[in-house]
Amino acid sequence: MNLAAVSHKVKDNECYPLNQDELMICLRTGKDVEAVSLYVGDPFDGRILGGNWEWHGERQTVSFRKELPLHYIWNIVVKPPYKRCKYYFELAAENQKIYYKMDFLQKKN
Repeated sequence: MNLAAVSHKVKDNECYPLNQDELMICLRTGKDVEAVSLYVGDPFDGRILGGNWEWHGERQTVSFRKELPLHYIWNIVVKPPYKRCKYYFELAAENQKIYYKMDFLQKKN
């Protein structure tokens, strides 16, 4: 997987509100990425009361993508119930999975 082609910023044209209830989230990847999923949820759903912080988010498949000469732009619209959200991406290419959160990459084989 071409990790140098992966990019996402929580500003400008990569994460922005469409209206009062919906948020557009975009991810740029190389053309070797076959599938993208988004794990999204409320940042306070991690059971912080009583300790043992654990947050996973709800998995959503990102099905819409735009093709550019060297990249894909993956887009998804989410509706955060409390006007706040936390998220990360799962990228799949061949038999490799990468978890991506802003500028953090974690490989999982």
